[in-house]
Amino acid sequence: MGNGTVAVGLQDLVTILGDVRALQDKQEIVRALLNPDEEKGKIVEAVQARYDVTGEQVPEDLIRTAVDRFFEEQYTFKAPETNTLALAYANRGTLFRKIGVPIITVAALLGAGTIAVDYARQQRLLQYEHAVEEQFEAAYTDFTDTLRKKSTVEKSPFVEKLPPPQRKTIDQLLCQTNIDLASAAELLPGFTNKDISVKEAVTLTNATDIESKVKTAVSSVRQADGLMNSALDILGTQNHLEKLAVALDTAYDAVRTAQSPQSLKDRAEQTYQQGRTGIQQRDVTLAEQAEKSLNSLLLTAMQFPAVNSTLQNVYRNITSIAKEQAVRDQAQSWYEAAQQELNGADLAAAKGDVQRLHDLYTTLNQEYTLTIVSRPGERSGTKRIPNDHPSKTNFYLVVEAVYRGNALSLPITSEESGRTETVTMWAERVPEDVFERVASDKKDDGIIQKSTFGVKKRG
Repeated sequence: MGNGTVAVGLQDLVTILGDVRALQDKQEIVRALLNPDEEKGKIVEAVQARYDVTGEQVPEDLIRTAVDRFFEEQYTFKAPETNTLALAYANRGTLFRKIGVPIITVAALLGAGTIAVDYARQQRLLQYEHAVEEQFEAAYTDFTDTLRKKSTVEKSPFVEKLPPPQRKTIDQLLCQTNIDLASAAELLPGFTNKDISVKEAVTLTNATDIESKVKTAVSSVRQADGLMNSALDILGTQNHLEKLAVALDTAYDAVRTAQSPQSLKDRAEQTYQQGRTGIQQRDVTLAEQAEKSLNSLLLTAMQFPAVNSTLQNVYRNITSIAKEQAVRDQAQSWYEAAQQELNGADLAAAKGDVQRLHDLYTTLNQEYTLTIVSRPGERSGTKRIPNDHPSKTNFYLVVEAVYRGNALSLPITSEESGRTETVTMWAERVPEDVFERVASDKKDDGIIQKSTFGVKKRG
């Protein structure tokens, strides 16, 4: 062709392009060999990505160590054993390009993976060892706690005070506990050898065996602990019963020496014997009930002197100021009833009669004028039809007790209900003619001119 241009045929063009590709491949290989850190980084990233996908936790520095070790071994020359290897060495450039780089990558991945697996397995073993150590420590704690309970039982002062059957039971429990604890100690020497720490006693090589022994030892320790709890319950009951016995004796002696009626002392004697029976039979419930009842009787016995003294004083005061025979007769009736109730140990009833006498004395000692209520907005009288006599009508005037201008509060007993209440106003039943006279008086101007219903003097 013209202008100095060289014509290139199709075959020549294919050859040139092949040489260009070969040159490009060689340049990539050279870059990989001249930049090993970059190539290692790519391999580390590939391995790390693989474990990220599987979810396994493998430190990056561990992967880098594996890759570095692999690259170092690639440049250690080993003499070929056959001509085939020699031939391969002679053609190492082509082989390295076609096979070497992929093998390096795969081998590095496999080597790092193996190390990672070993690392994970080692971590699991260490965790297992730690778990066994914790089991060992927990078992040792239970072992020492049971030993302390056993020592408490052996040193308890209540052992000697137990009845023969309970004492025999304690001896049997201690004997079996010794057997169980000795069995646990034989399985785990660290229980008794204080020079051996838990970490020394448990290693990776014996962790499985130790775990099996710990489980067996724990079973023995728990059985021993249950036995000692039973022994402590027996001793606790003995302690409680002895305290109840002292409380029963103290309360009974106090009732016997108190100024109380004989009937109360007889009840105290019966209750005391019930409590002693409960103690002998080791019946805690029966003994506790007796002790509670005896204390209640003691409280009652302690009140008798004061109630009796009040009864005598108030009755004497009433008889000194009462002027009407009806009042004297009522006071004497309540007084005699209260005496009988005290002798019969019925303290509540006696207090009731003493209170009635006290209210009577208060009333006798007062001076006041009974006045018919005559204020605007308040009724002065009322009519009632009794339930038991529907054909009859009762008439009442509303009154109040006034002393020096002040209305007094007085205990008044209702004729309908029989209840006594302290009030300032109440209704007194009167004949119909008296009711009508007062009503007529009020109609004139709304004021009752004759409002005095009666006068109460002292006595």
